[in-house]
Amino acid sequence: TKNSRFGLPHALTELGRVEAKLGRYAEAAEHLASAIESTITDNTRPALATAAEAAAVLKERQGNPKDAARLLGAAHRLREQSEMPPYYTYRPLHEIIVRTVRTAAADSFEEAFNEGLEMRPEDIQGLLLGADDSGK
Repeated sequence: TKNSRFGLPHALTELGRVEAKLGRYAEAAEHLASAIESTITDNTRPALATAAEAAAVLKERQGNPKDAARLLGAAHRLREQSEMPPYYTYRPLHEIIVRTVRTAAADSFEEAFNEGLEMRPEDIQGLLLGADDSGK
């Protein structure tokens, strides 16, 4: 059903947010990767956008603001494609996430964000789980 398609990724995304806030990054990544996998399987782009934003927070907390900006770019594109902006109750958090990542990424934000606009859903999961560019 439609509710179960959105319920599982939402719950996993929220678990990922909590784990990241507690500093348990491996657990956060695991929950977010599962949320992303679920959204790819069910093709639920708004839920994928929300999971990508949560993954951006995780990447920023791990000290990788460029990947965080890429994930925000991917989330932005998904929201445009689905014609669903962040829910009104979520917008203040969304704005804080963007502002935090923009500040952390500094001059590299725009370029990385634009790279994220070209990402496929599978790329989002790969960026979350794969190697980062913090050594560049």
